[in-house]
Amino acid sequence: SFALAKLGASEAPRAVSALLSSLDDSEAVRRSAAGSLSKIPEARQALMKHFIAATDASTAFTMAETLSGYGLPWRRPTLDQIWKRYLKAVEADDRIQGAFLQFLRVVAPEFAAEGLRKHAASLLRAGHARDAARLRALVRELPGADAEDGYQLALALLKSRRRGLDHPIRRPDAALDVLIEIESAGFATGPRLRKERALDAEELYATGFALAETNGPGRAIAEDVLAHLVKKQPRTKIGKAARNKLELISA
Repeated sequence: SFALAKLGASEAPRAVSALLSSLDDSEAVRRSAAGSLSKIPEARQALMKHFIAATDASTAFTMAETLSGYGLPWRRPTLDQIWKRYLKAVEADDRIQGAFLQFLRVVAPEFAAEGLRKHAASLLRAGHARDAARLRALVRELPGADAEDGYQLALALLKSRRRGLDHPIRRPDAALDVLIEIESAGFATGPRLRKERALDAEELYATGFALAETNGPGRAIAEDVLAHLVKKQPRTKIGKAARNKLELISA
């Protein structure tokens, strides 16, 4: 490792090549090589090529950390390559996906957020609500996440549930908590749920019924959603149940 540390003072191509090959060694050697590479800005592009081609998760995480540490912007084509590797790793359920996402979250959070939003929307349309919710949760951890991101997370969580009047939502519940949170922050949650095409009447009713058991912002959402169901489906089982619940909470 002393020899690898000395190589960090050299910008020679052979020194960079030696350090890059050491990334596939033991963890101690890998860390030492990465530390030396971090001191050589000229090694940045070569290290990125290794990162894109990486197959070992531990090595990829080390490279992601080193590449992020250079503190320099990356061109869009490079980010696109990393995103493609991330999607491929997700599809294969490969742990290396975490390294690619870690890199994007640090060096290009807006790029990462936009990619995650689009992929989550695609997954939800394809019926993979749980996977969509996982990505929506990741978006909320990024800088710049807003109430819309919270709403989309709650929607994905609601779509992850079993449907039907005999499967009520019970608190504590992550979807309900997020809806209450964004309503408290000024998001027009009730009107948005009324217009939500991804939710059917049973799902809306289950959401409204559960929120009716809360106070404040949650109760406001419930009244909005239940009143909507009463107006749209007055003679159906759902509409009558919504009317009964509204009468109970208004008494």
